[in-house]
Amino acid sequence: MGSEAKILRAKDVPTPAGVSLPVVWLDLGGRTDVAVPLVRLAEAVGYHRRKVHALVERDPVLSSYRVTVTVTREGMPVKTAFLQRPGVLGVMVKMSAARIQDPAKRERVIAFQRWAFETLDRLLFEGQAPAQPPLFHPAPAVPSPPRPPMPLRGTASWPSACSPEKC
Repeated sequence: MGSEAKILRAKDVPTPAGVSLPVVWLDLGGRTDVAVPLVRLAEAVGYHRRKVHALVERDPVLSSYRVTVTVTREGMPVKTAFLQRPGVLGVMVKMSAARIQDPAKRERVIAFQRWAFETLDRLLFEGQAPAQPPLFHPAPAVPSPPRPPMPLRGTASWPSACSPEKC
């Protein structure tokens, strides 16, 4: 199961299928990420919610990006499952469009995959959410020493144990 989180803000974002997908910015204990409700993700790609939920729950990496948020609906608190941006992208990668028989559904999934890869990162980093510190810092580049030129085959500097006919 995922962890608890707090919604900082929400925005309905149109998808290629014409479905408006609610995207939320979550406070994940000092870190912010965008996420979508798991049920609405399934609707946006045209899958039954149980199939997408099972896909997430079976995968230990994807399930680690599932968070539960308590929202109020009609005055009652309701726990809702959200999938953070890396989890959404992971689900998109796991959906093999080539295996989908229905051409219309296949095109819908492909269009949503493109949309998710382009839009979710843009939403996170376009200033609508606080800037994130990097999760890791790359090591500084260390220049390599220049390599000596390789001898040409058949020249005097070619190793004697290997001739052009044997190597």
